[in-house]
Amino acid sequence: NRDEINIEKWDDCIKNSLNSRVYAYSWYLDITSEKKWKAIIVNDYEFVLPFAVKRKYMINYVYQPFFTQQLGVFSKNEIKEDVIKKLLSIFKEKYRFVNLNINSSNKLSNFNISEKVNYELNLNNSYENLRQSFSKNTETYLKKALKNNLGVSNNATIKELINLKRNKPTINLSPDKLDLLEKLLNVCEQKEMLKIYSAKNKNGDLISAFAFVFSSNRAYYIFSESNEEGRKNNAAFFLMNKFIEDHADSKLILDFEGSMIPGVARFFKGWGAKNNPYYNFQVNRLPLFLRIFKK
Repeated sequence: NRDEINIEKWDDCIKNSLNSRVYAYSWYLDITSEKKWKAIIVNDYEFVLPFAVKRKYMINYVYQPFFTQQLGVFSKNEIKEDVIKKLLSIFKEKYRFVNLNINSSNKLSNFNISEKVNYELNLNNSYENLRQSFSKNTETYLKKALKNNLGVSNNATIKELINLKRNKPTINLSPDKLDLLEKLLNVCEQKEMLKIYSAKNKNGDLISAFAFVFSSNRAYYIFSESNEEGRKNNAAFFLMNKFIEDHADSKLILDFEGSMIPGVARFFKGWGAKNNPYYNFQVNRLPLFLRIFKK
């Protein structure tokens, strides 16, 4: 259980893992799961596997929290397949329903997992070389965006970013999920892990904003939104190009966090990003009349 975990040892394990991901830090999970997470811990935090638990219809089940793309097994040492399989097999014994995304280093053969798309761009190259990998489509929209005299700013607030989403005619995130995101971004800002890139029009009005969270050698493209004017001015292309230009020749990996949606995947891929898949592990031993429930 969460209250039995040595947080100092836990976060040290995540920080120094060969496959470290921001999603697995204790403070991150505390927010996204509302402290309802547990873990399988091997030896003295040699291998750890965090997971979130909810209860519905008198059944405890494992679910993937919002804004938490990949969990799975983490370790400072090489993680062998048999270790991952043994740990995942525990879920089959303990829980009747499991939906868990495991990280890209947890690839398994002869095991019932499905592959999910995640685009990443290694920024360890000059901007000129990185730009040569941009797709023709990306170059076309970028050139249009650069002609629109947009201003870039790093002083937009989290509240302004969230309000861009709240004020959108069709919101694909519920108010409680937006509240959760705001809380998460506020903590990231307190920890000096957050950068917001924003685009403004000639009048200084905010028309688009991106949020990036930095952890270890990764910059996570965790959230973005543009209003109608931002979309017309291709502000997303303007901002992403600016981020890549600013962080070229670094050891950072730009983690786009997806996507399985073709149009979004095309936007990510257009910057020269490569797919580094993660995996979804599921167990469904629910009674037939309950099998329709997923959340």
